[in-house]
Formats: sequence, structure tokens, C-alpha cells
Amino acid sequence: MRATVSAKQAGKTVAAVLRDILPGESWSDVRALCSAGRITLAGGVVVDSARRVVGGEELEILPAGAARA
Repeated sequence: MRATVSAKQAGKTVAAVLRDILPGESWSDVRALCSAGRITLAGGVVVDSARRVVGGEELEILPAGAARA
């Protein structure tokens, strides 16, 4: 799944943006996605769920088993 960070989401943490696009997921769940290396932002793997995003960045959730190192 891919999403573009909106101007409204700019400045939020990666975890907060994930919660926006994955309604119903817990904070623990979205932090676990980051820890597992399943989130990329602007092409790079993000393991820090507290990283702040910039509007226009491309966020991608990699499928289970497809985590990048």
C-alpha cells in the first residue's frame, strides 16, 4: 500500500500518519510495522515511528515478509 503525505499530515509522526491511513490499528501495531522494517518513506526504510513527515513524501507499507534491511 502506498500513500502520499498530505499537507494536513505534514509535521506528524510516521506512526500518526499510519494511524490516519490504517484506521483501527493500534499505536503498538503501527510502531511494530516500523520496527519490522515494513515502512518506507521517500524510498528509505523508516524504523523510527517518531520521525516527522514532510508533505508530499511517499509512504509505503511493505507486505509481511518483504521488509527491507
